[in-house]
Amino acid sequence: MTDDCLSVCLLSNFFQIVTLPTVFVDCSVLCSEFDQKVRESKLEADEALKKIPEIERMINSAEQMTREAQDSLIAAAIDANAAMELAELAKNIAENADRVSRAIFVTTTETKTKIITIRFTRTLTRIFKLKKNENKTK
Repeated sequence: MTDDCLSVCLLSNFFQIVTLPTVFVDCSVLCSEFDQKVRESKLEADEALKKIPEIERMINSAEQMTREAQDSLIAAAIDANAAMELAELAKNIAENADRVSRAIFVTTTETKTKIITIRFTRTLTRIFKLKKNENKTK
């Protein structure tokens, strides 16, 4: 009989004597039941302890996956910011190109108008010279 069992048995008998003087507990039965419960609890505890390494592996795996997910999110955020900066740069380039192309269009239109005016003026000048020469010869 173990010391724990003996203590339990004595306490049990004491309380039963105090409350029910005619009932006595057989200490050997009580101790064997107690020992059986202790053995069962120890087996359950041993089984639970065997699961700890697997639980730790699962926790470590989950932590690693969390770190990888965080790294991926950080990389995605960096890529997204870079993409936004490139998009903003592309927008600015497109706006500048539009302004330049409008300016070129205006300049081209003005140049065409000047060329037409010069050609018209030359043509009129030739016509006036021809008329003047015609009038001289008459």
